[in-house]
Amino acid sequence: DGYERYEMLDAKKGIILLGCWAHARRHFWEARKNDMQRADYALAQIQLLYDVERKADDERLTYEQRAELRARLAYPILVRFEKWLVNEYPKVMKDSPIGKAIKYTYGRFDKLSRYHLDGRYRPDNNEIENKVRPVACGRRNYLFCGNNDAAEDAAVLYSFFGCCKAAGADFRTWLIYFLEHIHDYDDDYSMDLAELLPDNLLSKGKILSVTSPESPKKDS
Repeated sequence: DGYERYEMLDAKKGIILLGCWAHARRHFWEARKNDMQRADYALAQIQLLYDVERKADDERLTYEQRAELRARLAYPILVRFEKWLVNEYPKVMKDSPIGKAIKYTYGRFDKLSRYHLDGRYRPDNNEIENKVRPVACGRRNYLFCGNNDAAEDAAVLYSFFGCCKAAGADFRTWLIYFLEHIHDYDDDYSMDLAELLPDNLLSKGKILSVTSPESPKKDS
């Protein structure tokens, strides 16, 4: 979303910053009253990018297939759109809504376009923003956690709950299994704690999915 503090992470090894097309789109939408022709053109180009994503979703493509589709269909759109941004920026008032929208988008275009390189990447962070919305609602409702340790505990539980939602795992059965088995890992450092993550346990039938009426498998 362009938050400046994120920029320090861009130089760290193993971290790839991705831009959010939903944020870029919002700037052009707000600029329609200022310059409808340019704003609508930009919105149309962004819509074409999302049409590619919809096609990939409809065809249930793998990550590799999605990346190939993006390279074939989305990349030419990105190239054309970037050229348009460069050409149009000198023609608009820099402090106008359309000028700010173009500057925002072009200034982050390298990050905005990276998503097409890997099918696992998303063109926006709408999904994660939707997932953290309950956290924001909860924070507003109960206001304080009491102390720093309690806040950290709450963050851990929210993270685990989010993992369960992402995996489609039943949180209650996962938490019971986790608490019953976490100390099995105390003295054996060859064991991988990642085995206790919801998606791994769900794939082994150790816990329930949110739609499963059956009982999870018992450890032998």
